Amino acid sequence: MAAGSTPQEPAEPVLPDLRAVVQQPSTPEQIAEHILSSIVVGALAEGSALPPERQLAQALEVSRSSVRLALARLEQDGVLERRRGRNGGTFVRPLHEARSRLAKTSGLEAFWQAREELLDARALLNRLLSETAARRRGQQHVEAIMAAQAEHARVADAMQARAADGRFHSAIAEASGNAELARLAVEVDSRINLGFRHDPFSASLHAQAVEHHRQIAQAIADADAAAAGELTEQHFRATSAQRAPEN
Repeated sequence: MAAGSTPQEPAEPVLPDLRAVVQQPSTPEQIAEHILSSIVVGALAEGSALPPERQLAQALEVSRSSVRLALARLEQDGVLERRRGRNGGTFVRPLHEARSRLAKTSGLEAFWQAREELLDARALLNRLLSETAARRRGQQHVEAIMAAQAEHARVADAMQARAADGRFHSAIAEASGNAELARLAVEVDSRINLGFRHDPFSASLHAQAVEHHRQIAQAIADADAAAAGELTEQHFRATSAQRAPEN
C-alpha cells in the first residue's frame, strides 16, 4: 500500500441473477401439476369429469384464467380431453398417458408424501369427530345421522353417493358440537380432493361404504365412543387405500 493511501473496503460480491435458473412455478403450473399428480395416484379416476372452470376456480381460490391455462396445458400434454355437446366437459384420459407426462417432472414424490399426511390427518380428525359425537349426541342428532345413512344406502351413482357421503359425515360433525373441529375436517378433506369430491366409485366400493356407515351410525346411536371412533378411522383408511376397479 502506498504511503498516505486510504485502505480500500473489499468489494461486495456480485451475485449472478438467479431468476433464470431458480423459478417459482406459476399458478397455472401449480394447478396443472396438482391435477396431474392426483390422476397418477388415483385420486382422479380415468374417465372422470372435472368440474367447470368457474367452479374449479372458486374451489381452488384462483382466477379462472389460471384454471383455463392449466387445463389447456394438460389437454395439450394428452392428460385431459375436452368434449363438446350436451354431455361435454373436461375428462381424464387413460392413466398411462398421465404417467408418461409425469415422468418428465419431479413432483410426484413430494405430492404423494403430502397426500399421505393429509389422508392420515383426515382419518384421525374424523375418528375424533365420531368419538365426540357418540358422547354428546342428542336424539335429534341420532335421527339425522340415521337418515343420512339411509339416504347414502339408496343412491345408485357416483355423484349421488359422494354427495350423500358428505351429508352423512356432516351429520356426525354436527353431533360433535364442535364447529372448529368440523371446520378442520372439511379443510383437510378439501385439500385432499382438490376442492371437489372425486373419490373412486364402484358398486362394490359403495356397498362396503354403506356397511361402514351403518356400523358407525349404530355405534354413535349406542353412545359407544370407542367403537364409533375405531370404525370411522378404519372406514377412512380403507377408502383412502382403494380405487375403483378398471373396466
